[in-house]
Amino acid sequence: MEPVDIDIVDQSDGGASIVEYLYSGDIKEQMGTLLLMPSERACLGAKMRLLKMGGGVSGNIMTPRRFAERAYDILAIPLPLIDLVSRETLVHEIMVSSDLPHLKGGSDVRRGLSRHMAREIGELITGGVDPRTLMDGDGRRVDLGRVYGAYLQRLDELDVCDHEQVPWKVLEALENGGKLPFSRIGTYMLGHVPNSFRRLLERVMEDASEVVVQEHAARMGAGGARLRFTIPERGAQERQTVHSDVTLPLVRGMTRWDEIEAVARLLKSRLSGGDLDPSEAALILPSRRSYDPFVKILFRRYGLPIDMGNDIYANSAPAVRCVTDLLRLPLDGFGRDDVLRVLSSPFLSTYLEERGAPPVTSLERITRDNYIMGGGRDPVGSWVDGLLAAGGDGGKSDAARWAGILQELFGKLRSISGGKRDAGARSSEILSFIEYLGLEGGGAIAPPADPEDPERIDVKRSVDVLIGSLARIRRRAYLLGTGKVDHETMMDMLNGELGMVKLSSVGERGGIRVLGIEGSLTESSRLAVIGGLTSSMIPSQPGGFRILSEREKLELGMEEVPSRRRQLEDLCIAMNAAEEVILSYHMEDDLRPVLPSPFMDGLSTEKAAMPEALLSRTDVLKRLGELNDPSLHLYETDSRRSIDLLNDAGSLLDLLDPYLSSSVRRGIDGRRMRWLEGEKGGGFRLMDEAMRGWLSARFGREHVWSASRLERYRECPYSFFARYILGLEEREDLRPVIPPDRKGLIFHSIAELFYTRWKERMGGRIDRLNLARAVGLIEEVLAGYPYAGPFWDALTDLLLGTDGEKGLLDEFVELEAEYGGVFEVDECEVTFGPLAGGRSAPVTISLPGGTEEERFLFQGRIDRMDRFGAPGGDLLFIWDYKTGSGNQPKESLQVPLYISALGKVFPDDIGAGGGYYYVRNKGGLKKDPVIGERIWNMERPDEDVIRSSLVEVSKMTSEAVNTSLEIIDSIRAGEFPVKERCSPRYCPYSDLCRIGDAG
Repeated sequence: MEPVDIDIVDQSDGGASIVEYLYSGDIKEQMGTLLLMPSERACLGAKMRLLKMGGGVSGNIMTPRRFAERAYDILAIPLPLIDLVSRETLVHEIMVSSDLPHLKGGSDVRRGLSRHMAREIGELITGGVDPRTLMDGDGRRVDLGRVYGAYLQRLDELDVCDHEQVPWKVLEALENGGKLPFSRIGTYMLGHVPNSFRRLLERVMEDASEVVVQEHAARMGAGGARLRFTIPERGAQERQTVHSDVTLPLVRGMTRWDEIEAVARLLKSRLSGGDLDPSEAALILPSRRSYDPFVKILFRRYGLPIDMGNDIYANSAPAVRCVTDLLRLPLDGFGRDDVLRVLSSPFLSTYLEERGAPPVTSLERITRDNYIMGGGRDPVGSWVDGLLAAGGDGGKSDAARWAGILQELFGKLRSISGGKRDAGARSSEILSFIEYLGLEGGGAIAPPADPEDPERIDVKRSVDVLIGSLARIRRRAYLLGTGKVDHETMMDMLNGELGMVKLSSVGERGGIRVLGIEGSLTESSRLAVIGGLTSSMIPSQPGGFRILSEREKLELGMEEVPSRRRQLEDLCIAMNAAEEVILSYHMEDDLRPVLPSPFMDGLSTEKAAMPEALLSRTDVLKRLGELNDPSLHLYETDSRRSIDLLNDAGSLLDLLDPYLSSSVRRGIDGRRMRWLEGEKGGGFRLMDEAMRGWLSARFGREHVWSASRLERYRECPYSFFARYILGLEEREDLRPVIPPDRKGLIFHSIAELFYTRWKERMGGRIDRLNLARAVGLIEEVLAGYPYAGPFWDALTDLLLGTDGEKGLLDEFVELEAEYGGVFEVDECEVTFGPLAGGRSAPVTISLPGGTEEERFLFQGRIDRMDRFGAPGGDLLFIWDYKTGSGNQPKESLQVPLYISALGKVFPDDIGAGGGYYYVRNKGGLKKDPVIGERIWNMERPDEDVIRSSLVEVSKMTSEAVNTSLEIIDSIRAGEFPVKERCSPRYCPYSDLCRIGDAG
């Protein structure tokens, strides 16, 4: 692996100067450079400048926080930097780790953090006052957690700080021995490397060098990774370089929490039966997020040794390339390039050395001069005869020695496969072949048996056994797989941000795969791995793509496809004759490979003119036929009139759809949409009249709208287009964490059951006098759920707390008891409209006195409704629970639209306001009454407050209805722009738009 340079630079010009400095020479040679920027915004600026310079999108430009996470994933070292650069939490974590009497907890944070540093940071926030002596007006100690919160709030008000930079600024101020006023944080750029970070890098190198497996270092050969950290000082003429040779064995797996438990049971049974030595076992997990809390709970439940949570790595790329090439060679004929590619693999170096093989370059020279190629019924014999003839000296020449080696190697392969590429082999024979190649412990791994003949195994699937065997180079490893993977995840596993290859079981059939123990990858997984690692499947240039050769199609097991394949090939050749193209045609689901990305840049619509000699417009229309479905038309912008031909012929997505998997289709659509963006702000507007008519019909007057759909368009019209027009599924989060939606569902259920029983048993509001009963009741509700497993254990710890700490539900009940207003909880989960699960018809929302055009059908589900019996009619106040991490913007449509619907669902009552009830991790509960806050806070009825607040409520709901009508009109008109200020970081469709591609 090439060395990796890490540059930490001044980014006051948005990263432009350092990008020009790094990439002014040969861009391709510099693509391995890792560039650290202090903020995501700086990363975006650097990537955009790199794009303009023609360098493509680089994944090696990131923030220190992202680098720390990647360093942990690669080196398996718990870096302190991960905690030090976490956004918004640095100061609070350090303070809770100190000996301040009014704060407690923080045992995990306490390690490695200095009390002296905590005191200095506290002084930095409080203006030089020792935080332990800081008192409020009543002579009580100030809660520094709240001080820090007010501090961050003040930064937001001044609009001077990117929170990603706060920890760096604090650390830098401490390193310099000075105090940094918060008013300067926004303009204070990272211009040098703090000593703490320098020491951290040195520690990384020291720790990494300690885990090198010396006895296998030679065997790893070129597979070992060598990292070089380059740290420039401000104004320095020369860079100071810290480097070390580090062997980083790498075998990685993607997993989810429910699959961890299945493997835990398996490991437990192996440990109990004496088949497994705990000191030789390891559980392979994707990242540090996998450890807490799921793995710890898992270990505790099954009694597994804690060191089984250590990652094990084996750089398997050379071996996989070598053996997959061997196993995929068609024995009825192979050529010079095939043999040279196999023999050049570093993995075969030991095998060749033991047999006294000359350098591979000598074979390259011999075959270049004589161009020997196997053919006929005996290609191996043809090679051997040709080499012997080329040598002519009785077996002493390089050619003769190569003849003997090839005869032995390919003869062994032929004997195993029975002379046929797809034939099976006895288990003992395939294991002997693995041992013959020099793989340690191969005989201890049982390959999967053929269901028709338990004593036989498919040669094509033996690569899975090989991967499991490689993992045992140092310790026995168990790789967790997942049943579903998207295109982005596949690319991350195959390439990695630092250029490493990560292997995983990613079969489309689903189910867990435990390599080396319980079987192997599915056929689709094997093809995906081979497709990603074989050079013939990877574009030579970013964005280039080529049509697979007939031989490559045969090797991949592609079936015959309809004649439309040829039409598609002709169209692609005509569109982009000068570019290379890779296309994966339609196959069975379990045979479909996943291809690298980007692979559609070559289909630039600016180059879409079709030469008459290759394919005329008439030919296209004649071959493809007129397309009647308007949803399949290509979408055109005002600035890209050159694609009229494709607009008439039907969309490229339509042409490719029968042949591509959903992940590849999503990538194609994203590339196509980026070419069709408008000049201002991205996005596009549908110009095709038939398409606009289809949208008007689909989203006509009878369409039932929901707040979530209208809200998605308000946030990003392009995201609405991807989800509800194209029907693209959102990426699945494969990390074993508690998903916000699942946490939200269980909390909704608990809250509903709790208040139902509370009204039956107690009635009235929760207060300090009945708080203990409320806590007991909510624990009773939680105990009634029949769930089990590590996910539920972790969620229970979150809800009920651990080790004497309060849980989320305790804080919820206490927050309810603090309310002193006039409202009481009346109903939970109030639904209206058929799509929301309600029995009633959808309600009609309209402007006061609006026309037939100024109204729309609406459905929804109100999480909670509070009631107050006022003389002029009961007042209703609604709450919507939010379990995600972000706050709802003030212009959000959900609450005002629900208030508008209340008048139709409860005609005798008055919608008086509503808000968002944030239910996050412990310490993150709060109520945010966005409409009617004065009514909500009334401690006694006040007619003036009610009258004035209802006027405000009416105004805000009318504005929301008017905004919704404008959104509906825009959707029917086909307008789907990309918002400039939207954040693509957490968008499920960020890989489909220009902003997401650059960021």
